[in-house]
This record gives sequence, C-alpha cells and structure tokens, in this order.
Amino acid sequence: MDQDYKAYKDYKDYLCSIVNELKQNVEKDIDDLHAWQLDENRSRRFEQYRETTDDEKKEIIAAKNKQLRKINLAVKGLYKDVATAFPKDVRERPFPRDWMLDDPRIKEVLKRFEYLCPIMNFIFHYNKRIRGEEYDKMVVLADRLTNKEKYNGHDFSLISVNRIFYDKITKAVKLGEDAIGKYLKELCNRNILNKVGRDFNNNSRAMCYLDGYFVKDAQGYHQKYSFLKETKEWKEELRNFDINS
Repeated sequence: MDQDYKAYKDYKDYLCSIVNELKQNVEKDIDDLHAWQLDENRSRRFEQYRETTDDEKKEIIAAKNKQLRKINLAVKGLYKDVATAFPKDVRERPFPRDWMLDDPRIKEVLKRFEYLCPIMNFIFHYNKRIRGEEYDKMVVLADRLTNKEKYNGHDFSLISVNRIFYDKITKAVKLGEDAIGKYLKELCNRNILNKVGRDFNNNSRAMCYLDGYFVKDAQGYHQKYSFLKETKEWKEELRNFDINS
C-alpha cells in the first residue's frame, strides 16, 4: 500500500469513525424511544415528549430510523469512495500520481499551472469506462482518423472537443474556453494528447484527440488508460510543460 493511498484511507477511516459514533447515538435514541413506549419512566432523556400521543411517538421513531438509514448509506459511501478515488491499479489513479509529486520540477509545473491536473482528470474520466454503441461509434471514428492504427493491439481512446465537451469542462474546472484551449495545445505539444483530425459527423467539425487506449474488463466494459506513464521520457515532457511557450 503506497503512502498516498494509506493517508487517504486513514482519513476516510477517521471520517467513518465519526459517522459510526453518530450512528451509535441514533441507535441508542431509537432503543430509548422504544423503551419509553413500553415504560415512560425508563427514559428521562425524553421528558419533553411525555405529553405526546402514541402516533406522535411513532413518528419520532420513524424519523430516527430514517436518519439511521441515511447514516448507514453514508458509511458505505465513504468506504466505497476510497476504492473509487484510489483503485489498486495505479494506471487508474487520478492525477497527480505519486511519481509526479516525487519529481521537484514536475511538482513545480503542477503548482505553476494549477489547472493542468483538473483538465487531465476531466479528459481521463470523460470516456473512462464505456461499452456498447457508444464505444463502437468511437472506435469507428478513431479507425477512420488513424487509418485503423492500434496501440499495441488495443483500440485508441478518442475524444471529440465539441460544444458538449466545452460546456462540460468549463463548468467542471471553472476555466474559460480560451484558457482551456491553451492547455489542450500544450498537452498536444507534450504528446499527452495526439491531434488526429476533425469529426465531421452532424457537421460538428470538432477537433479529435487521442488520449490513451482501452482494455476490456471482465464485465465487458472498455477501461481507458492514459499514455502518460512513469518513464524518463514522460517526466521530461511534464517538466517542460508551459502554456506560455
């Protein structure tokens, strides 16, 4: 277990301990309320409800049970979030990855260009895991623009930078189109994205980019992996990233 994952999991465990404590308090409230229904003298914590009717007491218990169900969902969500945010396969991790932060020059680039990782993460997750018609259409377009070239036998991942893409990414990273365009241009200069031509479907004329490749999983989905890996060459590309060059 790497340090980044352990720190994240420890933080989630801490949050879960807080939620579990809240859960225990609500469960105790429900036990007390049930006991109070049987014998009002057994619970002094609910003196203010002594004059309530039986129907009102049932409503209180129902509300507490509803609160408990929400807490149980929160606990499950926190633990699930650990697996989602930090998959065991390092290639599926969000950016920045550990090796980027371990390199002082890359770390300085990420600090200087604060939108680089948000933009790369948006692109990485844009079609990260797909199947069926959506995947087939993408492969047909990628094959047409690359003359059916493959990446070590795998289909390329292709994104069309059209109006839908810009509407989503500007909202997600809170940056204007012109600035995002500068990042996309420099990502191409660094070969993290590969510009392959335009998509003329529906007269969109959207510019298309390759950003990785797909591997099919056991569920029949195609999982995307980025070109960007921990190699001497890729590290040098990131070290020289500069949207103002």
